[in-house]
Amino acid sequence: MTSAISRKNVSVGYIDIKSLIIFNYKSTRSVVSDLVKGIELDVWKSAKVLAVEVYRSLKHCRDFSFRDQIHRAAVSIPCNIAEGVERNSQAEFKNFLGVAKGSAGELRTQIIMAKDLDYLEKETFEKLMETSIRVSQMLGGLIRSIETGSLPGRPKIPNPRSS
Repeated sequence: MTSAISRKNVSVGYIDIKSLIIFNYKSTRSVVSDLVKGIELDVWKSAKVLAVEVYRSLKHCRDFSFRDQIHRAAVSIPCNIAEGVERNSQAEFKNFLGVAKGSAGELRTQIIMAKDLDYLEKETFEKLMETSIRVSQMLGGLIRSIETGSLPGRPKIPNPRSS
């Protein structure tokens, strides 16, 4: 079921998929879009794209248990990155990046299984694998930056009211 809400230059559409809400936004002035665009980490952006692609690629899969599990793994990656950004210390941030990296490994295993079970076409499989490997490498690089101290501070989510 798809619906849309419009308020003061804000057009926010959502798709409710078993309590998961995926927001698409169209506005540079709205608080909602500023909050969504506030997460500036490239790894978060790539992980979010990956999660959406997993959803789209398996939307017709009738193996509901498998589909639900791969969806959870895919969504876990950007959610753990965002949760880490919101935590109070570098150590907590690093921990959540590690959880996200673990979910990326889980997702890769499930993508391989989806291909073996003929749930994915070869082209889709290759695209999802490439993206999941890239996200995992980005997470590894960010974790190493924290460990070596070359990341001067934790990424911040800008206050939408200060723009």
